Amino acid sequence: MKEIAFIESPIGVIKIEVQDAVVTGISLATTADSPETVGGNYALLAARELQAYFRGEQQEFTFNIRLQGTAFEKAVWKVLRSIPYGEVITYGEVTRKIGASGAARAVGAACRRNKILIAVPCHRVVGVRGRLTGFSAGIERKEILLKMEKSYSIKSCTH
Repeated sequence: MKEIAFIESPIGVIKIEVQDAVVTGISLATTADSPETVGGNYALLAARELQAYFRGEQQEFTFNIRLQGTAFEKAVWKVLRSIPYGEVITYGEVTRKIGASGAARAVGAACRRNKILIAVPCHRVVGVRGRLTGFSAGIERKEILLKMEKSYSIKSCTH
């Protein structure tokens, strides 16, 4: 059964797609999306977790996800999911972790093909010396997410 939910966020309206109780997509909504198709308990569960994330109350997600891609893309996405909240790594570090040194461009391509934004945090991958590069939702949104996570992770360390 297909479910869809939409939430407002600091980076725009987010569309959450679920198939058979598994999140298959988290993306920015487009004008072609139809909010009338909203529904489903699992999509609403994922929506609540994402809303908590944007409030700084949730750093990890409990909903199931389905990643569809090549073996290389899945290896990249696995590394992305291991990046701690509020931290970043470089494309080069990702290549070393998957044993594909020199494949930074291929890592960037895998990040662009990531269909599950935020839960598979491609926004936490940066260029050399922390330079913000490439993000399918736009560099300005990447910056918002990184600043938000840094802000909330600092607050959680002080309490």
